[in-house]
Amino acid sequence: MEANRPAEIKNNKEEVPLQFYLERFPAIDPAKRAEELGLFYQETEPGTGQRGFFRIRMLNTDYEVYWPDGEVASDDPDALAVKRIQGQIMLLRYIMEGKSVLSTGGYKTFREMPWGEVYIKPFTGRCLTRSAYKFGTNIAGFKRGSEAVGGEARQHGDAGYEFDFIGPYKLQIFVWEGDDEFPPSAQILYSDNFASGLSAEDCVVAAELAITAVSGKMSAGK
Repeated sequence: MEANRPAEIKNNKEEVPLQFYLERFPAIDPAKRAEELGLFYQETEPGTGQRGFFRIRMLNTDYEVYWPDGEVASDDPDALAVKRIQGQIMLLRYIMEGKSVLSTGGYKTFREMPWGEVYIKPFTGRCLTRSAYKFGTNIAGFKRGSEAVGGEARQHGDAGYEFDFIGPYKLQIFVWEGDDEFPPSAQILYSDNFASGLSAEDCVVAAELAITAVSGKMSAGK
């Protein structure tokens, strides 16, 4: 089982936030949070209350997140949240602050979220433009990568897929191939429960993680 924990802070942008959540993770009531989120939680030494782990699935990969130390582990050696701090932060944030809110079945663009207009510029650069030029210039690779991380095809754009992100939250990525007149483009849709169950930053990070996961598998089976 692979696990990851930074030994020292080298990247302030990610490792300082990770330390912030690791320091606060022990304060949660793990059994209560597991019940609130519908997650599996088990003590490693039953009856002691000293250590246990959550079992949680994100982007088609199963993880164990240990309490109280916040260690993230997976049987998959290529697991995104084992290799990337951003993924570890997402898992910790979801366990600590997320809400289990069911979707009505509808989807929204980022701009349609309550705070979408405020954060649309960074979202566009970090997610839409990145998707457009990474996937819109390689539709076949986008399809391979999406299917390798459990994406289900959707009939929109030149290619589109829906992904189970975490818990009850889903997102969709659609891309259009560029041509001589128009550059490639992309759209990302969120299940409508994102608006009330997760934060604006969580939505941006969810898209970034999905893009990273798909990008890492674009050559799968080629």
